[in-house]
Amino acid sequence: MGFCMDGGAKPPPQPCAESKPMDDRHQPGVGPNQAVARRPWMRRLPAAIEGKGRAENYTARVHRRMPALSGGSVQPCSGFHRAKAPMNSCIRATVCALLFYCFLSIGAIAKERDNFSIRLANQTEAERKTEQQLQRIFVQYDLAPWTFTQSIVIDAREIPHSHPILTLHTRHLKDDELLLSTYIHEQLHWFAAKQGDKTAAAIRDLRLLHPNIPVGFPEGSSDIDGNYEHLIVIYLEFRAIQAILGELKATEVMKFWAEDHYTWLYKEILRNPEKVGKVLNAHDLLVNSKLN
Repeated sequence: MGFCMDGGAKPPPQPCAESKPMDDRHQPGVGPNQAVARRPWMRRLPAAIEGKGRAENYTARVHRRMPALSGGSVQPCSGFHRAKAPMNSCIRATVCALLFYCFLSIGAIAKERDNFSIRLANQTEAERKTEQQLQRIFVQYDLAPWTFTQSIVIDAREIPHSHPILTLHTRHLKDDELLLSTYIHEQLHWFAAKQGDKTAAAIRDLRLLHPNIPVGFPEGSSDIDGNYEHLIVIYLEFRAIQAILGELKATEVMKFWAEDHYTWLYKEILRNPEKVGKVLNAHDLLVNSKLN
């Protein structure tokens, strides 16, 4: 025990207050075991220290067994990075698989495109540009599900028609969607012709469903039978353009045709597509029903 000193007068010496122990371990009569008992978290320290040591030893053993990377040295790898490695491998494998599938798809589309025979009727500049436009469409979209003939003529002086050779004109140089729709339309005439008996049976049902379709331009086809075949073709055209371009763009294209030619037929498909759809479904005439 010491004495407190003051720089002024000398009062009687007073005893200083003893400093309070900072920890129970410093108190007289409190041993290490008692201190641990009063602070349970201290019991976990040896296990935590031992666990850390085991983890460090395990990491060291793994590093010794790993092959040397760049420069013959191995960089430390934390547990977090070790956990990420399998995930990164899975991601790389998935990306590689997707790239491989894309290459196969591109190759298949290119092969399909190369099989087409495109002839220019008059070798005009507009026909050459339409051929380039059509080739661009073939690259942009997979049209294999709606391809039934591979012989095409581009003729600036002809109205588009399907037989005997699928013929397109040069009217839609500035609108890929309308050229695409025209191409799909004529391809679907080939589909209807190849179905034979099914198409004939569907036409009989459509006659009962729509007995008074206008004949002649602009509302209908040039004859009664043509009207009912066009109902089939236009319905399938609408479904195809929906699958390729989406609902909104397909509706815009159909509305354009509804003011251009076959106006009654296009308007009827826009108003009541389900009526014709049920007939075609009953006669198994839905092209690629999984897409529709």
